[in-house]
Amino acid sequence: MQYVVQDELHINPILMFIRLYVGSLHFNLTEGDIKQVFEPFGELEFVDLHKDSVTGRSKGYAFVQYVCHYDFFWYPVFISTQV
Repeated sequence: MQYVVQDELHINPILMFIRLYVGSLHFNLTEGDIKQVFEPFGELEFVDLHKDSVTGRSKGYAFVQYVCHYDFFWYPVFISTQV
């Protein structure tokens, strides 16, 4: 079996961002600490560390979202052909 790449590229209309759930975080971590860990893997759009509204203490989880460029979502379409 051989795969042939078509000349035409298609955009994935469903996934337009990459957001990660990060759980089991230590309560003393800050958004800056989390940003420092995830920034080496790409440009971050935001870090959303969830905190208790009364105490202001971290709830132990966060969402990290990366900046995505449209060209990231373009991918070649592979067609299976028999040789």
